[in-house]
Amino acid sequence: MEREGVWEFGDAEEGFVSETTSSSEFLSSVGAYVSTLGAFFAAVPFFYDCDSGLCQVYDVREELIMGELGGAEARGRQIVASGRRLQCFVRGRYTWTNNRVWKRLDRVLLSPSWGSLDFTVRLEHLSRAASDHCPLLVEFPGFQKPRASFRFQRMWVRHRDFMQTVRLNWCLPSVAQGLQRLQMKLRRLKEHLKWWNMEVFGNIHDRVLQAEESMAAAEHAYDRDPTAQSRTHRSECQAHLFRVLDMEEDFWKQRAAIRWMGEGERNTKFFHSTVQKKRAVSRIFRIWEEGQCLDQPERIRESGVRYFQELLTGETVDSTAVDTDLIPTLVSTEDNLMLAALPSAEEVKQVVWSMCQDSAAGPDGFSVAFYRACWEIVGEDVLQAVLDFFRGAELPRGMASTTIVLIPKVDSAQRWRDFRPISLCNVSYKIISKLMASVLGKVISPAQSGFVPGRLISDNILMAQELDHKLNYHIRGGNLILKLDMAKGYDRVQWGVLFRVMAAFGFSEAVIAFIRRCVTSSWFSVLVNGQLSGFFRSQRGLRQGDPISPFLFILAAELLSRGIEALFAAYPGMAYATGCDMRVSHLAYADDVVIFLNGSLDCVRRGKEFLDRYEAQSGQAINAEKSSFFPSRCISDRRRQQIAAVTGFGLGERPMLYLGVPIISGNKRTVHFAPLLAKIQRNSLPVYLLQVIQPPLEVLRKLEGVVASFFWSSVGHDRKVHWVAWRDICRPKQEGGLGIRRLSEVGAALSMKLWFRFREQCTQWARFLRRSYCGTVDPGVVTLRSNASPSWRRMIQTRAVAERQIGWIIGQGHLSFWHDRWMERGPLSEWCTVQGPPDVRVDRFLADGSWSQEILQRVLPSSVAEEVTEVQLRPEEEDVMLWRPTRDGRFTTRSAWEAYRTAHQREDVAIVTWSRLLLPTISVFIWRFFRRRLPVDVILQQRGVCLASRCQCCEAVESWEHLFYGSPVAGEVWGYFGHLFGVGSWRVMERWRVGTAWSSTGSVREITPILICWFLWTARNDSKHRGLRPEGQKIIRQITQYLRVGMASGIIKPRHWRGAISAAQAMGIQVRIRTLHTVSAVHWRRPDDGWFKLNTDGCSRGNPSESSYGAIVRDQSGQVVVARQGVLGEGSNIRAELMAILRGLELCVDRQLSHIWLESDSLVALHIIRSSGISWEFQEEILRIRRLVRQHGVRCTHIYREGNAAADFLANQAYQVEGERVMEGQEIVGLLLGICRMDRLGLPYIRSSCKPG
Repeated sequence: MEREGVWEFGDAEEGFVSETTSSSEFLSSVGAYVSTLGAFFAAVPFFYDCDSGLCQVYDVREELIMGELGGAEARGRQIVASGRRLQCFVRGRYTWTNNRVWKRLDRVLLSPSWGSLDFTVRLEHLSRAASDHCPLLVEFPGFQKPRASFRFQRMWVRHRDFMQTVRLNWCLPSVAQGLQRLQMKLRRLKEHLKWWNMEVFGNIHDRVLQAEESMAAAEHAYDRDPTAQSRTHRSECQAHLFRVLDMEEDFWKQRAAIRWMGEGERNTKFFHSTVQKKRAVSRIFRIWEEGQCLDQPERIRESGVRYFQELLTGETVDSTAVDTDLIPTLVSTEDNLMLAALPSAEEVKQVVWSMCQDSAAGPDGFSVAFYRACWEIVGEDVLQAVLDFFRGAELPRGMASTTIVLIPKVDSAQRWRDFRPISLCNVSYKIISKLMASVLGKVISPAQSGFVPGRLISDNILMAQELDHKLNYHIRGGNLILKLDMAKGYDRVQWGVLFRVMAAFGFSEAVIAFIRRCVTSSWFSVLVNGQLSGFFRSQRGLRQGDPISPFLFILAAELLSRGIEALFAAYPGMAYATGCDMRVSHLAYADDVVIFLNGSLDCVRRGKEFLDRYEAQSGQAINAEKSSFFPSRCISDRRRQQIAAVTGFGLGERPMLYLGVPIISGNKRTVHFAPLLAKIQRNSLPVYLLQVIQPPLEVLRKLEGVVASFFWSSVGHDRKVHWVAWRDICRPKQEGGLGIRRLSEVGAALSMKLWFRFREQCTQWARFLRRSYCGTVDPGVVTLRSNASPSWRRMIQTRAVAERQIGWIIGQGHLSFWHDRWMERGPLSEWCTVQGPPDVRVDRFLADGSWSQEILQRVLPSSVAEEVTEVQLRPEEEDVMLWRPTRDGRFTTRSAWEAYRTAHQREDVAIVTWSRLLLPTISVFIWRFFRRRLPVDVILQQRGVCLASRCQCCEAVESWEHLFYGSPVAGEVWGYFGHLFGVGSWRVMERWRVGTAWSSTGSVREITPILICWFLWTARNDSKHRGLRPEGQKIIRQITQYLRVGMASGIIKPRHWRGAISAAQAMGIQVRIRTLHTVSAVHWRRPDDGWFKLNTDGCSRGNPSESSYGAIVRDQSGQVVVARQGVLGEGSNIRAELMAILRGLELCVDRQLSHIWLESDSLVALHIIRSSGISWEFQEEILRIRRLVRQHGVRCTHIYREGNAAADFLANQAYQVEGERVMEGQEIVGLLLGICRMDRLGLPYIRSSCKPG
C-alpha cells in the first residue's frame, strides 16, 4: 500500500509539533512542544520540508543526489534543488532495501530558517528489523548558545572613526617591551574594541532593517514632495543603507570564510547559508569513548580535552637512539646565518601581506585583516616583537596559546580519532613562524613533495601512475606496492627526534633554539560545539595550522625517506622492477607514503622490520587497519595471504586511491570516475585532477552536461530549454561566449603542460619518463611504444602542438640539433634535409665555445650554415627552454589553451555586454538578448510551444520587436532616455555609442539602452508571473535608481558621464567631473663617490616602427664621461628600451668603468631584467643584459621621464644621425650640454599628471 503523510513541527516561535494529515499507515497522532521534546521515532518513511519555520516529513520515491542509490542509476533530484533546503542526516546512507537494491527514500530536509534557531536537529538512521525501511530517529538536543568570543570584524574598517579609535588606544603609554609590549597592547585594544563595537555598531542585522525602513520613508517623501531637500535626504539614507549592507556582507563573508568567491553582486544570503551549513556539520551530538556513549554537552567537552591532552602529552621516545648517520649535512653556514639574521621591517611586512586576510584568527581574535588595515599604527610594535624573539626572548603564554578546531574526516563522526585537529594560532605568532619557514625546502628529499615550493602534488600522482603501470612487470618475486597510513602523524612528532634530525642536517644551535621556542611553548584549548574547554601544555606533536609545522614534519619524516633509500641501497634485490635503469623506492607527500618493492617474502620481511624500527625510534605509528598492499598479478593467492600476515595490512581495492586520485592502470572506464562526478555535484572540481588523469570523453560530456544544466536551471527530469549551444557558450567573452572552457580543451592544455614539464627535466617523474620511453632519442620524434602508460600516450597526442610553442636558448648545447627549435624559423628538420645521425646534439657543432663553420657546412647548405652562426651562444651556462606564447617564457595553461583551441571572430558588442558598470546578471541577460535567446511568446511558438500570445501592456502579439521596441511602455521609456541623451534613432543600438566604437572604459550613455531592455524584461516577467502591470514611469524610475545606486557605490564614476552631464542633471544626479592635477619635482641625482651613472632611453615612432636609442654616462660630479646614440631600425618601444640599456652597458664595459648605476625611465624594461622569465622575442637582448648586470654588479633603478632628459634628448636626436655615434668631452655641446649643467646643479624638472575624478 502506498503511504502518504505529513508531519509539521510547529511554528518557529511557539515550537509546537503535531501530525497534520494522516492515513491508515500512521502510527498515531502526536502533539508536543519543542521545549519538552527530546526525541521521537518515525517508524514509517517520511520527507521533511520547512518553509517559514515549518517542517514536513515525506516518503520520497525518487533518489535525490548522486551516491544515494546503490545497485541502479540515480534518477530525479528536483525535490532538493527546487526548494531552499539543507540536508542534515547522519549515520548510514541508505534507508530502504529489497536486498538487491539500496536506496535512500526517507529523509529530513531543513530550510534556511532553521539555521537561526537556538536548537539543532539531528536525524539518525536506526537499524532495520522487520521492515524494509530504517526507522528514523529525529532529536532536538538541548543546546545552550555559547558566549561569543572576540573576533576582529572587517566591517569595522569601513567606519570613519575606526582608525582614530585604534590609534588613540594603541598609543597609550606602556612600560613593557618587545613581545610583552605587543601582547599587552593587543589585550588592551581588544577590550576597547568590544566596548566600541557595542556603542557604535550594536546589532548589525537590526541596523540593516532600520536603514531599509529609513530609505523607504525617504523614497516615499521624495515621491510626495520632490524638492532639493528631500532629494538630499534620500541620497543620505541611500548612502547609509549601502554602508550597512556592505558591513553585513563583510560580517557573513568573514564567518563563512569563502575565499574562492570574488566581489560581485551582494552575497549576504549565500554567506549566511554557508555559516549555517558549517555549524550543522561541525555539531557533535555524541561521542563513543571506551565503549561508552557520551551525549551530554559537558561530558563531550571533558572527553575531548582528555583525548587531545593524552595525545599531545603521551609517552616520549629516547631520541639518542635515533640513527642520524643516514642524513646528509645540507645546511651551509651561509644558510644558518641567513636563518638566524634579524629580519628587516620590509621582510616582516611582506610576510603579513602574504597571508590570507580571511583566514581564521587565533585565540586573541585579531586576524590578518587587522594587521594589514592598521599596519601604520601597529607595524613598529610588531617589528620590535619579532626582533625581541630573534634576540632570544621567550614567547608569552597568551601569544603561544592555540585553539584546536575539530574537522570531521568522515560523515557522522562519533569518535575523536575521526576528527582532524586544526590549530588556530595567533597571527602575532604566525608572523614569526612564517619568517622561518621560507628556506627550509632545500634540505627535503627529492621523493618528498609535500609543502615544498617548486614541487607539486601532481608530480607524486604522475609518478605513482607510472610505477603502478609497471606493477605487472615480469620479475622474480613480482612487484609489490605498500600504501602506508600514518596514525596522527603531526601529533606524534617527538621533539627530541626532530631536533636531532635538524642538527644532523646541519642547522646551527641558534636556529634550533628558535624552533625549540616555537614548538615547546604551545598551550592548547579545544573548541567543542562553539565552547572552549581546557588549557594544557603539549609535550610532543606539531600544530596543524602553524606555517612552519609542515616543514618541521617533513624534516622529522626524513628519517623514513632516508632510511628507505639506505635499505634499498643495502639490498638491491628489493628494487621494484620498471624496465629502466632508474629505480624508485618510495613516494611521500607529507604523511602519505607509498613504498615500491619486490614482492618476495624476504623483501617484505626486511621492509616490515625497517618500519617497526622506524616506529620505535621516531614515535610514529603506522595504522595497519588503514594501510594496504597491492600485489602484481604474478603473486599467488598463497603469497598474498603471507604478505598480509607479515605486514598486518589488508589487500587493497583497485583502483588504488592516492592523494584523492584513482591510480588507474589499463583501460579507463566511466565507473572509475564516479567520485569525480560526485565532486561536481557537490560544487567541487579540483583542476589538478584533469592534469593527472584524462577521463573518457563520455565522462567529460557528463561533466559538461551537469554544468550546462546548472546554468540553465535544469533539475532532474525537469529539463529546461538550453537556449544556446554549449559549444557557443564555451568561447571567450570577446568572441561571443561566456568565458567558460570546454573540458576537452582544458584537458589538452593540461596535457601540454605535462609535456612542457617533461621537457624541463626538473622532476623525478620527468626523468623517469625520459629514461623509460626515450633513452638517447629526442623526445620530439620518439615513437610510441605499445606498452606505454596512459600518461605518456596522452602527452604524445599533444606533443606536436606543444613542440611548436617551445623555444630554446643555446647554452652548453645539450639540445637536438635537428629537432629542437633554437632558431626563429623553427627546427632545422622542418626546412632542411637531415644529414647524418638524427639525434646529434648542438654541442657537436661547437668548437672552443663558438660555431664550427667547417662542421656546419658538412650537413647544411652554405646559406643555412651562415644563418646558424648568427645564433648567439652561452657555452658557460645551461640551455634554457622557453614557452614562446608568453612574454616571460613561462608556461601558462591559458596560453596553451589559446594555442590549442580554434579561435572565432571577435564581437564588437562584447565590450559593452561585459561592461564593469553592469551587474553580471544584466550582462548575461544582454548576452542572450543580442542572440534573441529569450523566452518571448513568438520565439516559444517557433520552438513548438503551443500558447496564446498577448502583450502584457496592450492587445498585440508579444513578439521580440514589440516587447522591446514597439509596445506603448517601451516607446515611452525609449523616448524619454533618447531625448535625455540626444539619440534620435534609439532603435539602432549603435546610435548609443559615444564614438565610432564601444568604449572599453565604460559610459553611462552606452549602458542605458541595455538597462532599458533589462527593466522592460523584468517588468514583463512581473506582469506575467506576479500580475503587476507594466508602467513606463516605474521603469524610468528603476533605471534612474540603478544609476544613482551605481554612483553611490562607486561603480559608476563621474568620468562615465562625460558628454551626458545634462542627462544626469535631468535625472537629479549630481555629477562633478574633476580632473586631478598633480605637480611634483623630479631631480636627477649624482652617483656616489666612485660610481658612474648610466642613463638610457629608447623610442619608437610608430611602435613598432623606426626606433632609436640614447645612453649617457656621468661621474660623481655630474660631468659627462661618454654618450652614445644610434638608430636601431624597425622595432617596438620595449625593444628600443632594452637595446638602449644593452648599448649603454657595453659602452661602460668597453671603457672599463666599474660601479655602474643604471637608470631608465622604462619600468617594463627594468621588470624584464629583474625577473627570471625570458621573452622569446627579446631573448638575446635580455640574456646579454643580465649577464652584464650580474658580472659587473650593476645597480638598476627607475627615474621618471622628466629626470631622464639627457638620454631622452639623445634618443630623439638619433634620427638625424646615420648609424651610431659616440661622444665625449668637447663633443657634448648645445642643448645636451645645457641639460647636463641643469642636472649637475640639481635643478628640478616639473612633472605634471592628471587623473579624471
